[in-house]
Amino acid sequence: NLTHNDLELEGAAAIARTLRTSPHCGLAVLSLQRNRIPADAADHIATAIAANSTLTSLDLRCNPFDAAAI
Repeated sequence: NLTHNDLELEGAAAIARTLRTSPHCGLAVLSLQRNRIPADAADHIATAIAANSTLTSLDLRCNPFDAAAI
């Protein structure tokens, strides 16, 4: 649970890289609520989870983008 850590662009990009480069990492649930993640970083996360086979739940609520942005 990484909720409310102000990860912003840099932190979200690091998470996306990890999810993309470790597709079998065993992480099933990830909460990134209230982290000021911008739409461009959310797009990177979306691309990364497409390559990840273990993540089943991702919570991006209360970040400054809407679903149409990704």
